[in-house]
Amino acid sequence: MAAAQVALAEAGAPDVSTALVFAVSNGGVIYTRRFYDQIVRLGANAASPLLFPETVYNAPASHLAAVLGINGASYTLVGDQSTGLAALHFGAQLLALEQCDRVVVVGCEEIDWILCEAFHDWRLATTPLAEGAGAVVLAREGPLSISTGPGVPFSRRAEAPAALREAIGSWQAGIIVSGANGTFADGAERMAFPREHTWHFPKEQLGEAPGASALWQVVHATHLVRSNEAPDAIVPVVGFNQQAGAALIMRS
Repeated sequence: MAAAQVALAEAGAPDVSTALVFAVSNGGVIYTRRFYDQIVRLGANAASPLLFPETVYNAPASHLAAVLGINGASYTLVGDQSTGLAALHFGAQLLALEQCDRVVVVGCEEIDWILCEAFHDWRLATTPLAEGAGAVVLAREGPLSISTGPGVPFSRRAEAPAALREAIGSWQAGIIVSGANGTFADGAERMAFPREHTWHFPKEQLGEAPGASALWQVVHATHLVRSNEAPDAIVPVVGFNQQAGAALIMRS
């Protein structure tokens, strides 16, 4: 809610039709663990009807729309680290279809001990897990533009560099805002960019928050372009669930 409110305040508050797209990877893991913990310890009759709605993946989007007063369309996208870019692309499609005048794209993640254990056991990231949120407001006109794609799947990790290159296409930029997190994704990024670039690694400071990290990268790239540190920047993401994506941020 805080991330969305800050993004909307910066974008201004025109009286226009607004849609919401929410990106998440692990959902309400804390409420979910508490809900099932009660069932395991005390039996199904002890399951809390207050906790159950919060185990649903689209519950946060519902709360967010209510707090922000958004009466337009509300969607939740679930995926890996690339889901934030998928949400941006989906938001751009809503604008292109003229279903709204602007879209608030929010990515959020929370952590719990059970999630840290799972990421460690399955080697999904060596960068420390983090929690937090990021938000971007999309409109048809503005000082910056963002280009996205639907994402490119791959079936094996060895195919990740080719998938990322396909996601990037012909885009060229001097600055890369990396999604490196200490896994095979790091090598895939390096192989996808054959020439020298200036690299930024926000996850070294912010950690890995799968549902929010891609939007953090986009926000970081936006600040670089807005402050004239670069005319444009590319945000690459390689997700643990075999999906690669990219975004290009530049001045309009």
